[in-house]
Amino acid sequence: MIAKIFFVVVLASGALSHGIDETELRAQLRNNEVPEEMLKSMKMSMKVEAKLLEQIKWNPQQKSNIMISMSKGDVSSVLDSLDFPEDATRGEKAQGVHDALNANSAASQSGVLNFLSSYSSSVRKVESFYITNQIYVEGAPTPLVNALSRHPDVAKIEDNHKIHLIDGTITQESVSRQNGKNAWGVDHIKAPEVWNEGTRGENIVVCVIDTGVNPNHEALKDNYVGADKNGWYDATSRFFWQPPRTTPYDDQSHGTHCTGSVLGTRGIGVAPGAKWSACKALDRFGSGSNNVLLKCMEWALCPTKPDGTGKDCNLAPHVVSNSWGSNSDSVPKNYEDAIGAWRKADIIPVFAAGNSGSKCQTMGSPGASFQVIAVGATDSGASIADFSSRGPVSSAPSKIKPEISGPGVKIVSAKHNDDTGYTEMSGTSMACPHVAGLVALMLNANRSLKYDNITTILYESANREVGKRSTCGGTWPNNDYGNGIIDAKEAIRRAKSS
Repeated sequence: MIAKIFFVVVLASGALSHGIDETELRAQLRNNEVPEEMLKSMKMSMKVEAKLLEQIKWNPQQKSNIMISMSKGDVSSVLDSLDFPEDATRGEKAQGVHDALNANSAASQSGVLNFLSSYSSSVRKVESFYITNQIYVEGAPTPLVNALSRHPDVAKIEDNHKIHLIDGTITQESVSRQNGKNAWGVDHIKAPEVWNEGTRGENIVVCVIDTGVNPNHEALKDNYVGADKNGWYDATSRFFWQPPRTTPYDDQSHGTHCTGSVLGTRGIGVAPGAKWSACKALDRFGSGSNNVLLKCMEWALCPTKPDGTGKDCNLAPHVVSNSWGSNSDSVPKNYEDAIGAWRKADIIPVFAAGNSGSKCQTMGSPGASFQVIAVGATDSGASIADFSSRGPVSSAPSKIKPEISGPGVKIVSAKHNDDTGYTEMSGTSMACPHVAGLVALMLNANRSLKYDNITTILYESANREVGKRSTCGGTWPNNDYGNGIIDAKEAIRRAKSS
């Protein structure tokens, strides 16, 4: 399994564990008691997130879905300590990252997991995440939240925040492709000129974390990496009678459209020779939650079969395209940790900037992270889209965000509920896949490229002959376009010569 589920009773009733009177706790759970002193205790602990504390104060009898961060075993420190040989393969790096973080979480989470196992009947689910060293508890009664806030191994308790796709606006529900012409964005970045030279993305895998993918679409059916390569995982929460589906699907539209722009055939994708894998983290409403996104981020590091078995870090994708996030430009530590794990394993993270423009300082998260390539959206006239989120990030006003821009207005790509249909959408969600596709082409041209090489080439090769700017603009790079609009022809020329 990707997330470990624990229901083993190891503490006897009435024991005093870490200063927590378990006899009193069991009585509180049995009677659903939430005295005023308990609320004060949680506030005094300084461990319970203010938002969660307000929710509990409003409804003390609620059962909370919480993320618990550990007081020991910092993920970034573990990643910093890893040093791989020059000749280490990507699979060896991913396995090394997995093993180090797994050992770290096992050591630092054991006390809390043992404590929770005594109260398995009081909660719906307990999951351990090694990639962020966190524990998710679903349906935690307030007395249990209070007890956890007093546990010495617990550093922080937060609400299991909701995450949404960075919604692309459907500008035309159904469109017909005109005599096999390429989508305008594909031509605009000069991708066909690269294809003609033999670089199409072969042997490169791009994972799309989104609403899923229609595997039967005519532009996508031939470049699915396949079930035998652990190409699909459905992480969306479901009722016990409605288990995750074992074959790819998309019940929303966003994921199929994005995947088509990365690598669809028939002229809609930037890297039509590449293969796609997918983790479904967002439901039919385009909504997900923290724990589900983390499942997908763990899965991308070391993919498994749809049932969670057969983990194989050698099957990690080369690139992950992410068109999801929040409207805040403050990136939570758990996402920084998970992205850091990808980076250590030579997995390239590409994120949409967000659709909260045109004002400055409107970047979304995790696109606001300086560990990722964040992408703004442009139109066919090479102008930044009004909706495209701009920098700078509030925590680093001297740094540039987004890093790069790509086509994201009126983009034609695959339709999720019509195997020969196409739809037109706009958003940085549509721009992000163009950049992910170009990264796939670059890796196809030169497999030795690492993140720093790729970003240097992307940024130095970008087209700066652009249209309108805003007050976030100015000299290059700027907080409108970043370093400019991607140019596949120039990027591949530089990649081949690096």
